[in-house]
Amino acid sequence: KHLKSKWGQMELIVDSAGSDQWNALLDLLKPGCKLVFYGATLGHPSALHLHKIFWKQLAIQGSTMGSPQDFANMLEFVKSKKLIPTVDSIRSFSEIISAFDQMKKGQQFGKLVVKF
Repeated sequence: KHLKSKWGQMELIVDSAGSDQWNALLDLLKPGCKLVFYGATLGHPSALHLHKIFWKQLAIQGSTMGSPQDFANMLEFVKSKKLIPTVDSIRSFSEIISAFDQMKKGQQFGKLVVKF
């Protein structure tokens, strides 16, 4: 609601989270426009309202962001250059709820690591 009231409807949405927010994203798209997704870090939608897609003639496109060989090349590059990802914090399993809340609010910079 907040995004729609502030900016109106959109022509393109790129999403990596997935989950039940998809129906809200479909509401944000103008008719005839596109939703591109490249992940589902929050999981799969429990219910997808298909009528929102066909009535608005929306296009949905999935992307892997490269081929399996591209992924293997990336891993080798990271290893050979000894690249280290940015880690915001390392949490114990008992702190998983606060870590998720931090991520949901977009307050982290880098990865949130949870030890099991």
